Amino acid sequence: MFLKIDSFRYIFLIFLFSSFLISGQDKVNTFFHDSYEDIYKEYVDATGFEKKFFYATLYLKKAKKEKNNLYLIRAYRIFSLLYKDEKKSLFYADSIIDLTRWNENEHYPALAYKSKGDYYYNKNNFKKALHNYLLFSTYAKKYNHENYTSSANYYIGIIKRRVGNLDEALDIYRENFFFTQKNENSINNDITYLNSIASLANVFNDLQSVDSASFYNKYGITEALRLNNDFYYSHFALNQGITHYNKNDFQTAIDSIEKYIPYFKKINNLQELAFAYFYCGESYLAIDNSEKAMDYFKNVDTIFQKTQSLFPALRKNYLRLTHYYREKEDLEGLLNYINQSIKFDSILSSDISYLDAKIIKEYDMPKLKAEKEKVINEMRVQKKVYKNILLLLSVLIFLLITAFIIQYKKRKLYKKRFNQIIKDKIKEQDFQKENDDKTVIKRINISENIVKNILAELDLFEKNNGFIINEITLHY
Repeated sequence: MFLKIDSFRYIFLIFLFSSFLISGQDKVNTFFHDSYEDIYKEYVDATGFEKKFFYATLYLKKAKKEKNNLYLIRAYRIFSLLYKDEKKSLFYADSIIDLTRWNENEHYPALAYKSKGDYYYNKNNFKKALHNYLLFSTYAKKYNHENYTSSANYYIGIIKRRVGNLDEALDIYRENFFFTQKNENSINNDITYLNSIASLANVFNDLQSVDSASFYNKYGITEALRLNNDFYYSHFALNQGITHYNKNDFQTAIDSIEKYIPYFKKINNLQELAFAYFYCGESYLAIDNSEKAMDYFKNVDTIFQKTQSLFPALRKNYLRLTHYYREKEDLEGLLNYINQSIKFDSILSSDISYLDAKIIKEYDMPKLKAEKEKVINEMRVQKKVYKNILLLLSVLIFLLITAFIIQYKKRKLYKKRFNQIIKDKIKEQDFQKENDDKTVIKRINISENIVKNILAELDLFEKNNGFIINEITLHY
């Protein structure tokens, strides 16, 4: 429930704060001497708007008195979250933006733009919401703040789902879910974690991917119970009813969805109710209870009249109503819902045209350009690596060829030396043999010519295998 502070109540708060100052000046002076952390702890622990307002004001006054811009920004942040009405919430968010225009840091003005985005989204002003979410994303990326970047991407994913870009939204939701799982301890935010699961379950239902939707619904129920979060438990249970409808299990869908309608009525969550009414209507229509179905479809139209906004997935609501009144030949009812259908399509077309174009221009294109630069840099690195590898291979090949040539020359030299040694040895042996033959000739006192002839005849005899002839004998 939003807190609404009218003029009378605001005057009362000022009076109450003045009373605190008058009756407890010593206590206030004590607070001024306390640290900002101590005052903020009192603010967090305080129950009720009046007490929180008191400590937030002390925090702000201390920052102004000490002219401490950092804590002044934080004080404005506290007030922007404390107030829910447009004038005050946006006033403090804009004050942060003005104060950090020339003195920004990793947190501000990023968080101020997120606050403005959240506010406008809850008011169904998606054009202003997207504008501020894109600025939030810009500052998150500028300071390389991973948590803020993931959060900004999540909100961009919501807008993409709203304009019907379901596959693109799914890619963002997957990335966001893996990031929250990986950094669960550092983020330390149950809502962020449950949001990441819910977004996947929602878009899988939109895509009618029943197995995936059912998985994340059941996983979400388990986690919501573990974290003791009633809203997300009810959301996943309702979402599972929609999954039953997509499975054509219509009665189970009706039982599941109708069970949680009272909860969302109680907290006045019109977005959840719109989906609940529509899928109840679809389920009743599927089991031939058109009268009950039309009651639910009319409830969706009532929400549209209040909010002037519905998800594109609910456009069929007006197809069902116009078809029903056309069949009944109720011209007045038919004309009414034709007009509502035209109005819905006109708003949807305007939103989609603007949001889609802005996302492409300010989110998708910069993202693609950044990816392009990344790819180009990777290609440059690869090219450099390839060049280095090629150079290294060239050097290795050169060294191998050089080593081969050196070895070849060495082997050739060694072979030449070896052959020379063999030749010298043979010459030496021939010379020795020749000398021996001469010695023998001299010893037997036979002329050298006769000896040579005999040796020649013996060689011929051996070559012709004369020694194997039977007629030749050693006997006389």
